[in-house]
Amino acid sequence: MLKLKLLAVFIIALFVTPALAQDKPEQSAKNEIVQDLYNLGLSAFGKKQYEKSRDLFLKAISYDDSFVEAHAKLGDTYQALKEEELGYESYKKCLQIISRLENPSEETLKLAEDIQQKMKRFKELENKIAAINQEFIDRIMPISSQSLEKRDYLLATNILTLVSRLAIDNEEAIEGLKKAKEDFLRELNENKIIDEAELAKTYCQDGWDLFKKSKYAEAAEKFQKATVYRDYIPDAYFGLGECSARLNDPVKAVNSYRHCLRLLELASQHSKEENDLQTRAAKALEKVDTLGREFRKAKSEYVSKLESLVREWMQKKYQRFAYLAIQQIRLVEPDHKAANEALAKIDKKTIQAQATEESSSKQKLVAKGPPKKLFNGTDLNGWEALYCQLENWNVVGGKIEGGPSCTGENDAYAILGWLGEVPKNFILTIKFLPGAIINPKLGGAEVGGIYSKKHLWLLARHAGLAKGANTLELIAQNDQLSLLLNNTLVFKMARDDYDPKVGIYARNIKIFVSSVTLQEIE
Repeated sequence: MLKLKLLAVFIIALFVTPALAQDKPEQSAKNEIVQDLYNLGLSAFGKKQYEKSRDLFLKAISYDDSFVEAHAKLGDTYQALKEEELGYESYKKCLQIISRLENPSEETLKLAEDIQQKMKRFKELENKIAAINQEFIDRIMPISSQSLEKRDYLLATNILTLVSRLAIDNEEAIEGLKKAKEDFLRELNENKIIDEAELAKTYCQDGWDLFKKSKYAEAAEKFQKATVYRDYIPDAYFGLGECSARLNDPVKAVNSYRHCLRLLELASQHSKEENDLQTRAAKALEKVDTLGREFRKAKSEYVSKLESLVREWMQKKYQRFAYLAIQQIRLVEPDHKAANEALAKIDKKTIQAQATEESSSKQKLVAKGPPKKLFNGTDLNGWEALYCQLENWNVVGGKIEGGPSCTGENDAYAILGWLGEVPKNFILTIKFLPGAIINPKLGGAEVGGIYSKKHLWLLARHAGLAKGANTLELIAQNDQLSLLLNNTLVFKMARDDYDPKVGIYARNIKIFVSSVTLQEIE
């Protein structure tokens, strides 16, 4: 029996060992190449041939990205070359690898301690941004709570959306944002009867007639009635605000003025009367908007602190850190002049390196099945138009052509929504060419994707679009939303709604869509 067992082992060894032997030389050769490159890098570093040693360490890492010592020594080399930020990134990568090791040796742990000391100065710079962010969030979150208490849902939504962008894991902001949007929609639709423009105008005019006679309570009732019959009637909301202010109801006044301004902002183009109304409403709101003033002051001081860091770091040539601070400013004020001027001075390689790092999470997404084509290249079967007529969208030459017409009062933006089922976690990919801006005076040209049945969207601004083909990817995964434009992360925030729907969003621009796909992910 023993002889039979030994014979079986021998036979198995005959078939198995050659296969193992074939793999070992390859791996051994690779390890030898990596070690040789590393040793040559050390030799060059010792001779102060830093550019040569950098190239050798990079080559070693290209063969084995988990080579801890190579990352550490590459960091030292960058420091010697006065490329301190690149050194910091190499040190960070080294510590990330060590943190994933199950049983690191004492020597490796000692290396990690040494690196942490070398990183200390730059870690303090990162902590400065984090501290400013946290101070700002701690300051504005109570304002959002007070806004919710006063049913100022628009202000609360603005604050909580901003917090969820700055801190995507802030559960209080996520829950508060969801509640603010639900309460706002419920209140908005509570007393709606039917869209009847003539009735709404009549009630609005009656309201102004009564207002001129100082009958503010009666006038308020007429204005309120006008809003029941028409969604877009900013004049009635302004009248309701004026009556509420005179009736010593500042909460109602604030909400009414703010709603008036929101409607005017959504409109694609304004008459002279609407421009005048916008100015008057803004001035009236400023007088009574205590919470709004607090929020604006907090934003101004937050941006000012970040601006100071940007100036300091640009002077010291810490471009990566300056870029991070600029991105924070642009989250709060996308059109901030000084931030955009500083951004133009940042080296394009720095921006690309940071964008690549930010978008690397996309590589970790796991697809469930093949992507589904939502556009058949022939017609708009399975699609519906929102905030516009379906005639705004056409299929010409295998492409969806369309966008807002800007001929009506609610045509500031247009949505083409998909009617089919959408999984909870997905990637919506839209490939398109940008067309002409519809009305240059309006500004605000944008293209984006829909992620919710409440028609919520993430968008990319016109200035960031390529002149030719563009690819927009909206990623909804668990509690996070991301938007990538041409493989660069342009937007990231906490997910505020889990009732998925997808679609195409366009504001003040015509677009030509060649492909729309939906990929379910884990």
